[in-house]
Amino acid sequence: MLTHAISSGIGYTTAEQLARHGAKVYVAARSEAKAHAAIEKIYVNDKKVKAGKLIYLPLDLADLDSVAKAAEIFLKQEDRLNILGTFYEST
Repeated sequence: MLTHAISSGIGYTTAEQLARHGAKVYVAARSEAKAHAAIEKIYVNDKKVKAGKLIYLPLDLADLDSVAKAAEIFLKQEDRLNILGTFYEST
């Protein structure tokens, strides 16, 4: 799975639950610090999530070069994408 917007809400819960059930979840985000904070929070709060199940992937959806680079990085690691999660929350 590849998802973004996991700092809170449905994106966070989706990433947590999929990782908890064995999925490898690529966490795409502009902010490396926010992504790592959310990943760490999941690992600390849910001991059923195994190390290595949540992977940071740098991605800025407003920058097409960033999108291309993220796709390139992902394709070097994986041969397919089973789930693409896009979550937006209004504030």
